[in-house]
Amino acid sequence: MTPRPPWSTGRNRSMRGSVIVAVTVLGVVLPGASSALAAPGDGYLRLAHLSPDTPAVDVYLYAAGRSTPRLVLKHVGYGVLSPYQRLGGGDYTVAMRPADAAATSPPVLSAHVHVRPRAAYTVAGLGPYKDLTLRILEDARTAPTGRVVLRVIQASLRRPVVTVTADGRTLAGDLRFPEVTSYRSLRAGATTVRVTDGSGAPVTSRVTLRAGSVHTLFVLDGTSGPRLLDLREAAAPRRTPRGPVEAGLGGLASRVAPPPWVVSARLIPLSPGPAEGGRGDRPGAYAGADRPSRTGPYADGERGGSPGTYADGERGGRPGAYAEPVMLRIPEIGVRSPLDRLTTDGRGRLRPPRDPAHAGWFADGIRPGDTGPAVIAGHVDSRTGPAVFTRLATLRPGARILVTDATGRVAAFTVDLVRAFPKEDFPTADVYEATPDPQLRVITCGGAFDPVSGHYLRDVVVYASRTR
Repeated sequence: MTPRPPWSTGRNRSMRGSVIVAVTVLGVVLPGASSALAAPGDGYLRLAHLSPDTPAVDVYLYAAGRSTPRLVLKHVGYGVLSPYQRLGGGDYTVAMRPADAAATSPPVLSAHVHVRPRAAYTVAGLGPYKDLTLRILEDARTAPTGRVVLRVIQASLRRPVVTVTADGRTLAGDLRFPEVTSYRSLRAGATTVRVTDGSGAPVTSRVTLRAGSVHTLFVLDGTSGPRLLDLREAAAPRRTPRGPVEAGLGGLASRVAPPPWVVSARLIPLSPGPAEGGRGDRPGAYAGADRPSRTGPYADGERGGSPGTYADGERGGRPGAYAEPVMLRIPEIGVRSPLDRLTTDGRGRLRPPRDPAHAGWFADGIRPGDTGPAVIAGHVDSRTGPAVFTRLATLRPGARILVTDATGRVAAFTVDLVRAFPKEDFPTADVYEATPDPQLRVITCGGAFDPVSGHYLRDVVVYASRTR
């Protein structure tokens, strides 16, 4: 027997009549499973059920050499995809079992995936049931500046050969089930996508292709003909600011001491601050504004729309298209601040908020809660004392960050990592590059204060992931 290559799939043929499909990797973390927080440099993995005549299945995800699954999802059917799961680099196995089969039963279909840092993969069940396979697709992470990259996956069995066009330009001609095209670079903007097969009425859909984003168009079977699902799989800001953020004015320059858990040389000290809800007239607190008016109350633990598994009609890859953010809360350090709009200066650097008591969000970037890396910045101090992010560097992994948008919807994030970088080594790629999931970076100054330049020598960056 010829040995299978590491990227091939295997089917256990002893279980005739069993059904197997790739499905969503967003599931339940089981007891004993790894719950390590994500960090820059992780890889991404998602699964997709794209076999029209294959029933629902249970899906298990294992780290290499482990018998306890990291994730399990039950009863997932055709047309369902998952959000990306962030994983440390290494080897993983996706195992598919018939719905409700025992977890100890042999899988009838499996795939072994090597996840590289910063890479993204889709493990998709493709083809008809009688010839079902798992395919491992490497997904694009970035697009050329000002452009969009897009591919098409043909998963319609009723219309086995289709042509897909965008504003009259052919994206895929005579695309056969279950083929997958390569990515193509397109102009950003609103586009009308049209699917034809020569035998029935064409299907059209208006798709917004935002500069810096990565898309996949799925052609699926629907009740009355093919349907088109557009997933924005990764997104970056419209423009990338250059260099560090100057977010300190020197009011605490004489007080320097690093929190031990932050990877840094020297950070400003962070005196004990108020409990959540405290108002500023104490060291370490900020003089914040009241919450914006909105319909209905919200509590500190409120979560805004979990991405979940997307099904028919949902905006796949976009957990609900958030409105402009207006309020930031970080309960652990007593921050409650309105969010100003931030732009770049003439040198292309991100401007901090004018008011040291306010935080701000990069308005040419990602809205917090949407796919991609949203960026919030604020001052570590004013000219006379503390500012909104005086205590930012004391955040530990697991802390909550809550961002409320103009409609009152809350996007909740969990801190993954807190780091400090010399200004000359500011990690532009880590902060701004496209991500397949909703992420947040919160930035302020730190380290020693240089009275000659009038700036701190480091930037503190808090990396956080959307709470599911």
